[in-house]
Amino acid sequence: MTRRFVSAIVSALMVVSCLSASAQSIIEVTGSATINIVPDRITVEIGMEEYFIPDEYNPGDSTLVGIKAVERGVMKVLLGAGVPDSMINVSDMGNYRDRNSTGEFLMAKRLSAVVTDMDQLDNIARRVDRKGITSFNISKIDKSDMGRFNRQ
Repeated sequence: MTRRFVSAIVSALMVVSCLSASAQSIIEVTGSATINIVPDRITVEIGMEEYFIPDEYNPGDSTLVGIKAVERGVMKVLLGAGVPDSMINVSDMGNYRDRNSTGEFLMAKRLSAVVTDMDQLDNIARRVDRKGITSFNISKIDKSDMGRFNRQ
C-alpha cells in the first residue's frame, strides 16, 4: 500500500506540474503606450489654375495667364524657401471650366511639396502669389524615423 500511495502522490505531482507548465504558456501580456512626436516632414499641396487678367489698353479684352507662368512663380517660391527639387511632385493635373470668362477649358494643376519645418512652411505661405492659386493645404504630417518609434 505504501508503494501505491507513493505512486499516487508522484502521479498527482506530475499532473500539477504539467498543468502549471501549460498555464504559464497561456499567460499573455498586452498594452499600449503613447509618445508625443514632433513631425519633420510636412506635405503641402498647392492648387493652381490658369486665369484671365483684363487688358488695360483694350477694355473688354483679357489676357490668359497660363499654367506654366503660375507654376513658375510657385516653383520660385518653393526653391527659394529651401525645398529641394526632388521633394516637389505633380500630384494632379486636369482642366476646369470658368463659364464667366470663356467657353474653353482652362488648365489646373496641383503640386505636392515636402517641407521639413514650420518656418519653411510659413515662409512659403507668406511669399506665394495669390493670383492663380486655388488651394494651399497640409495633406500629410510625418516623422522620418517612425519605424524606430513603433519598435519602442
